[in-house]
Parts: sequence; structure tokens; C-alpha cells
Amino acid sequence: MPGLAPPTAVLFDVGDTLLVEERFNLEAGIAAAVGHDGDVRALAEAFRADLLESHRAQRELWLAAWLQQRLPALANESLASLEDRIWPAVVTLSPLPGIENVLSRLAADGVLMAAVSNAAFSGRILAHELGRARLAGYLQFVISSADIGIRKPASEIFRRALRRLDVLAQETWFVGDTLDEDIAGAAIVGLTSFLLSAKPLPNGAPVGCRVVADWAEFYAVYAGTTDPSALGS
Repeated sequence: MPGLAPPTAVLFDVGDTLLVEERFNLEAGIAAAVGHDGDVRALAEAFRADLLESHRAQRELWLAAWLQQRLPALANESLASLEDRIWPAVVTLSPLPGIENVLSRLAADGVLMAAVSNAAFSGRILAHELGRARLAGYLQFVISSADIGIRKPASEIFRRALRRLDVLAQETWFVGDTLDEDIAGAAIVGLTSFLLSAKPLPNGAPVGCRVVADWAEFYAVYAGTTDPSALGS
């Protein structure tokens, strides 16, 4: 992608892009929500089946709302409170090496940043997790597919982020870790995209996409748009 101009804004995926998933246990999360009031295994199997059907249509489910609709015992609890119980039981995440250096440099240069994530959890809880990793302060906001019921590669999640940042697609970069969801969706909108992947692609990168092995390589590419000599350092 010769002739890259520095971005006005950068959008990021969350899972395996900003934060790496070290553990995911759906059954543990459901157990934290329902206690002894439901069959955890049956609920997990039903949620996975509904989730698969939704994903085929590029739709998203919000786990907390899904559980509340099925279990009367949860009807009077706020979704935020319910999700706060579920989240720490489900997942353990940690920042990818080098990401804070990248976000700090972009922030120092005045680049606007936000995250758009496919997840069965709200943007609020993802932002809280990013805060625990000391990354949330760099971002204007986090939009989750659970917030809007639509998931990447559908373009709406990207378009909402662009509207909230008040920037154009052609001046915005996007970084994600999946071709079929992240990069395909970014291409629909017209974003300059980066695939974070340590493995080279057998068929090469799609048009408009650059593959970077890690955040250090992304940093070098970005630095080269503001100071071309940095690419040779």
C-alpha cells in the first residue's frame, strides 16, 4: 500500500487485537448469573445454538439480556449488574505486547481512536476491561456488536463509529485480526485496514489491507507516514 497518509482516526477490534484472550468459559459465566436456578449446561448449549444462528445473519446476541429473557428469577436485576457478575467468570484478557506504545504515540499525535468489537457483551463492559489494562483512556468509546445487535462484517458498526468520531472513512485506519469479519467489513466501508497476524497469508493481503506481524511493525508503518526516514531505522 504505497503512499499511505497518516490517519485522522484509527478504529481497533478488541479481542486478539488490543487484548489477547487467555481464558473463555461460557458455562462459568452462566453459573455466576443463574446459581442454582437453571441447568447451566443446557443454557450454554442453547445460547451457542442461538448465537450461531444469529451470526449467520450478521446479528448479535447480548448474553446478559438473553439470560434475563429466559430466567424469571433475573427479571428484576439490571442488565449491567447481571453482566458485571457474568464477565469476570467468563474471560481473562491481557494487553498485546506493544499496544500501549502504539496508542500513546497516536494520542500524542492527536489521532482519534475508538474500538468496534464483535462480542456477546456490552461496550460498557469491554471499556471497563480495557480500563483495567490501562488502555481505555486512549479511546473515545467502545462499540460492541451486542450494543446494536449487528456484527462485523456488516458495515453499520463501522459507520456508527465514524459518525461518532465525525471523520471520513478515507482518513481512517482500522486494525483487526480476522479476514472474514474485520477486514471484509472495513473494506465495505472503505477504511484502510491492517490485519494483525504473525502468519503470512497464502494468497496475499486483500486490496486495501496490509498485514502486520505485531504492534511493533504497525508502529513502524505509522511512524513512516509521519517521518518516512523512520521506516529505514
